Amino acid sequence: MLIRLSDFYARTVAAGIRGFVRAQDRWVCEAIVPEMGEGWDWLLEGNWDGIVTFTYDASLIAFLEKSGIPSINVSNAPPLPGGIPRLVSDDYAVGRLAAEHFLERGLRHFAYFGNRSNVSHLRQKGFGDTLADAGFPHEELWPDFKIEKGGWMRTELPRMEKRVAGGFWPLGVFCVNDLYARHVIGCCYTHGIQMPEQVAVAGVNNSEVADGLAEIPFSSVELQIEKIGFEAAQLLAGMMDGEPAPAEPVLIPPKGLVVRQSSDLVAVNDAAVARALRLIRENALKQIDIGQVVLKVGISRRLLEMRFRAATGRSPYAEVVRLRIEKAKSLLATGDLPVSEVAEASGFGQAKQLHAIFTRETGMAPSFYRRLYRQPPTSP
Repeated sequence: MLIRLSDFYARTVAAGIRGFVRAQDRWVCEAIVPEMGEGWDWLLEGNWDGIVTFTYDASLIAFLEKSGIPSINVSNAPPLPGGIPRLVSDDYAVGRLAAEHFLERGLRHFAYFGNRSNVSHLRQKGFGDTLADAGFPHEELWPDFKIEKGGWMRTELPRMEKRVAGGFWPLGVFCVNDLYARHVIGCCYTHGIQMPEQVAVAGVNNSEVADGLAEIPFSSVELQIEKIGFEAAQLLAGMMDGEPAPAEPVLIPPKGLVVRQSSDLVAVNDAAVARALRLIRENALKQIDIGQVVLKVGISRRLLEMRFRAATGRSPYAEVVRLRIEKAKSLLATGDLPVSEVAEASGFGQAKQLHAIFTRETGMAPSFYRRLYRQPPTSP
């Protein structure tokens, strides 16, 4: 493995490669850091039967092609003349998935925050093409940086702030990765921009950054990164046995989009309804009182019901039920909690109530849903 393990993506690919290697008999797999230098002839001293690399370095790719050692690149580097086979994430599909998520939430204003890499270009193209097919444009966000006291650097996004100030919200911001999404959320937090009511954010990688290191948990496209490593090693094994290398890149689709607070909204531009949605989302898993929501919003219950239904297509209580159902689905699919504890954690209180409402809303009992959608333990 010619891979720099300090990178989250490359490190997770390496875990997938290890998963394949451990299932083989008498294989040896070494991890080598791809140091830049005068050349790559030193690699030949290892007498390698095959190499998996994560690289954007054209000189390394050319060297591997010339060496004749069966090799695979697992980075979405820009296409190069000749080159070695690639097995990579379908980054165009990643962008499409993010756009579809925002469109399903009812958003009508969109932006992309990325960089000049080939990965970013592919993700933006998938995002933009999907929006264009639905009749919507998007704009690019470029950062300004400010050095604050103590030497820390703050990311500013003037175009985003201008869009929000001009009333062009909710604005869906798709970011090339989770680190960029964290910058967007930090900027919103600094300037008092409401998330997700004014700005909805989605990143890529579903890393620890998405669910712990930002001001709020944010949505993120989850890639099948370990699967990329596993299948790259499997493909390399075939090439080492004399099978032909694929002529075109092998694309692995994203696993899905994990929805968290940063984009879990119904897009509305009604301040009272937006306020009600925020209160409902913050309290849906508790013993929420719609009457208290009405008091805090400051309009009559009948008027709120009318405006809420006009904006979302459902009543405030139906929104509470929707959020509880989504939480119950997540717990049933990803954990081992007894149904009684799922009922309590998702706001239903008792298993009997969970069973009745869940069955009514989904057409299946909680236990059947768990058997149908239970995620197996992580494996390549």
